[in-house]
Amino acid sequence: MLARNIVLALPTRGKGIPPDYDKALIWHQKAAEQGYAESENEIGLMFEKGRGVAQDDIAAFAWFEKAAEQGYPAAQYRLGAMYQMGEGTDQDYDKALTWQHAAAERGFMNAQYSLGVLYLHGDLIEPDYPQVAYWFEAAAQQGDGEAQRYLGYMYEHGYGVDQDSDLARFWYEKAAEQGFPQE
Repeated sequence: MLARNIVLALPTRGKGIPPDYDKALIWHQKAAEQGYAESENEIGLMFEKGRGVAQDDIAAFAWFEKAAEQGYPAAQYRLGAMYQMGEGTDQDYDKALTWQHAAAERGFMNAQYSLGVLYLHGDLIEPDYPQVAYWFEAAAQQGDGEAQRYLGYMYEHGYGVDQDSDLARFWYEKAAEQGFPQE
């Protein structure tokens, strides 16, 4: 429990003070040894980005997998993305979708937006406009500006939703407030 409390106060993201990745790694490893999923995820991010350690997709994948299996949504999202791109593991679209869905269903905004895009473009699955709308709305409700803009477009044109100019305007305005103007 002590390691968990120390980890929560670490400057790994430079909030207020410069990040000290060497110390962060030490404390995150202590917390990870206790099964703390957030630290497992943070170590995965350090390896993925090469922060304080050599960049290593295989190591990043392993750490994300540990945290994802504990239900940590950010790690589930990253694991899904790594399966999708074949980074640190073999490319596996079924596993990519499984992990993206797991994170999205736990309310992880980035995964919700990502699923909207996947259903829109049909890269891994058949295009499905009602699913696009569902996942974009989930992300938009949490403040994702790009999802808000897409959702405005969907309501404007009736893709996957009933055409509704008031809702289109509402979502376009929300997106514009965040710097995502209607295109």
